[in-house]
Amino acid sequence: MSAGLPRDELIKLINKLFGPGSIAATARRARRLGPKADVFDILLDLGAFPWVKGPSVAKYRRSLPIPTVNKQILTAAFRTALFGGEKPTPLHFEIYSGRTEAVEVKTTAKLIDVILVRVDPAGARRPRPHARP
Repeated sequence: MSAGLPRDELIKLINKLFGPGSIAATARRARRLGPKADVFDILLDLGAFPWVKGPSVAKYRRSLPIPTVNKQILTAAFRTALFGGEKPTPLHFEIYSGRTEAVEVKTTAKLIDVILVRVDPAGARRPRPHARP
């Protein structure tokens, strides 16, 4: 999801913003975006893509080689974390390398766990550790 911020830093920032101690403030901050905001609008507004400015957001969104259905799943997960219930639900986010593009979402009443799997060049791979329950 990132061409300008190292992936590990992006993951750390997202997990900080959407963690249990920050999710309520993040939801208040993102409320003004409205129900049509996608995952990129949300993360851009929260400062996760500081190198993307103004009209280039649409270009950036189109340039990412993430399948459309995966973008839609990410959007649903992030919207649900912020606006999906009586109060926001913390979200934990990871990005790993794999053989196919994928999104995995697991939910409980207290956490939305999102794993984005990307097909990366050999030198940029971030292998997934042993699966979490």
